[in-house]
Amino acid sequence: MSGTVQQLIANEDDILDGFTLTTSSFTIAIHFPPHLGQSIQQLAKPGTPVDVTGLAETGPDSQPHFQLTQLHTEKSVISDTPPAQPITQAAPMQTTLKGKVVDYRLDNEGCTSGLILADQTLVRIPLLMAGQLTQMIPKGSTIALTGYVQQPAQGHIRIHTPTIMQAAVLTINGQSYLIR
Repeated sequence: MSGTVQQLIANEDDILDGFTLTTSSFTIAIHFPPHLGQSIQQLAKPGTPVDVTGLAETGPDSQPHFQLTQLHTEKSVISDTPPAQPITQAAPMQTTLKGKVVDYRLDNEGCTSGLILADQTLVRIPLLMAGQLTQMIPKGSTIALTGYVQQPAQGHIRIHTPTIMQAAVLTINGQSYLIR
């Protein structure tokens, strides 16, 4: 297919793994493995004309899905090949921070899966605890937390969220809660 890149798409972890492509007759979401994110972000910015090769299928949601195997721009070609080295992720760093809750992060089913702080940090909390915690932490509350910063793997690019933390301990109104 040939068309123009419209918008970059991220997965639930805010890792770049696709873009929308507008052809002369339709718009379709093009998906690719996250390890290609850095390369594709550099070459296929919104507005860039591209040719894509890949596999098209209808998903369980009855919507067309396209998995990219190769992308051509006037400057370069990107092929879906495994990374030269296995993708290794850095060991998570334990961090303590304090912040104001400005919103809740929802998963694909609409369930709360995290807290968004004023500095745009996403604090991940287990789904089984999210309902209880969001009742205790209304928007505007200030919390303290200890958790682990999740670093993107090699080649992966986050497109919106600067920091994602997996909560280990949340402190709300002076009361600490162990998160498992």
